[in-house]
Amino acid sequence: SILFGALNVALAWWVALGLGTRRSTAFVLAIVFGFGSITWYSAQAGTAWHFAHVLSLTFALGAIGAAVRGGPPLLVGLLVAAMGLCRLPMLLGAPFFVAYLVYRAARPPTEPGGFGTADDPAREAIRRVSPQRLLTLGAAFAIGLGVPLALFALYNTARFGSPFEMGYALIPGLLDEYQYKDGFFSVVNIPRKLYAMFLSAPEEVQGFPWIQSRTLGGLSIILTTPVFLWAILARRRDLFTIGAWTSVALIMVPVLLHADPGGVQFGFRYAQDIYPFLFVLVVRSLATGIHLEAWLAIGVGLLVNAWGMGSAYFEWWYRS
Repeated sequence: SILFGALNVALAWWVALGLGTRRSTAFVLAIVFGFGSITWYSAQAGTAWHFAHVLSLTFALGAIGAAVRGGPPLLVGLLVAAMGLCRLPMLLGAPFFVAYLVYRAARPPTEPGGFGTADDPAREAIRRVSPQRLLTLGAAFAIGLGVPLALFALYNTARFGSPFEMGYALIPGLLDEYQYKDGFFSVVNIPRKLYAMFLSAPEEVQGFPWIQSRTLGGLSIILTTPVFLWAILARRRDLFTIGAWTSVALIMVPVLLHADPGGVQFGFRYAQDIYPFLFVLVVRSLATGIHLEAWLAIGVGLLVNAWGMGSAYFEWWYRS
């Protein structure tokens, strides 16, 4: 888990460079991804749930990096399937990669790169799309995506009798837990999840370290990685931005509806499903340089996550 967590830092740097970011800025943002977010905590935790996040980020960053550099759609499809098989909600990040295919189909075959660096408005790009080229690119992507998912469906059929049964609902006694009284997915979970993701704060305690995070329920993403707020500034109307924000919105649907709060964690671990797409949006917002406010946000994120590692190693948890 730690090795893949370290690899993710390198991949974040690779992605940022592919988006035309200055090397110094790319380096800083890669460090932020690795040590100024809860990916640090998940990598050291190494449990089944957290390792799934770590590995899904590896494949997601690989897929994004390949797309940014004009990589073959077959490879991109394989990487998207891999990230989804680690964390199923991440399959809903497919719109970003569909946008990549449309971008490729709108440009000459001799110009495969540039996704994320060109500013062509989406409507203009779509008007230039070659249907035949889009079909060819889409078929390669579909094969890369579809073969692993088909094997997964066969695996589920062999072990559980249904291609759509993942085994989660078969855990003895799980459905008897209070949190699942409204089922696995329900709109009643949305307020609780939104609170955990954006408003959850630490608890004040007597003595060092004076504040502690709850073992259950997470901690606001605004506290753990405040620089992600700079994603809001990425508002270009090109395929890259539209694809990234659409992926964020779709992935958040099952995350917000799901009954499980995430177990023992520092930060809101489910938010990591959208981290790759928030990261590239932040990269685009800060590609020309990091100003004072962003530096302050980066500093806060690094301090908060160092405190989170202290929670892991020294049991600085608030237990209610």
